[in-house]
Amino acid sequence: LVAIISNELWLGQTAADGFSTLYRYQNGNLEAIDLGITLRHVQRIEQSRSGEVWITTAGSGVVQVKNGQTKQFTSADGLPSDTVYGLTEDPDGRIWLATREGLGFIQDQRATSLAKLLGAPKSSCLHIKLDAQDRFWVTESGQGIHILPRQALLQAVQNPAGEMPLELLTTHHGLRS
Repeated sequence: LVAIISNELWLGQTAADGFSTLYRYQNGNLEAIDLGITLRHVQRIEQSRSGEVWITTAGSGVVQVKNGQTKQFTSADGLPSDTVYGLTEDPDGRIWLATREGLGFIQDQRATSLAKLLGAPKSSCLHIKLDAQDRFWVTESGQGIHILPRQALLQAVQNPAGEMPLELLTTHHGLRS
């Protein structure tokens, strides 16, 4: 797993026991990065537009590195699951997460779960991307690809009883599985 962060190459390596180590490679030097927390199964490393580094894990939630400070978000903080596979950033700076138990987002250092919203993906969401039409494309294992308008998701967080428009692409649309 590799990401370019501020002209440095960041690498995540997971050992057979499931514990991960982060490394920074710059100018021919490889050094371990100690975040002061235990990482399990690093999945993704991304940098936000504001320069924060986000690390998703399968077992340690998601980790934010900002100005040399580390903050870990887990299900105890409001995430749907501690297994976080994918992430993307929206135009307002929210970090949206695809987790084993559905979708969530982080805004202003607070985690919000969308796992209980009617019509939202509920299990093994592996990838999440935002397109130019302000819609999320979310892969859900065993279900297909959800296409979810971002504004509808935000409105559903405010009014969980409301209906959320949902489009789901499946094998009936030509997907292989």
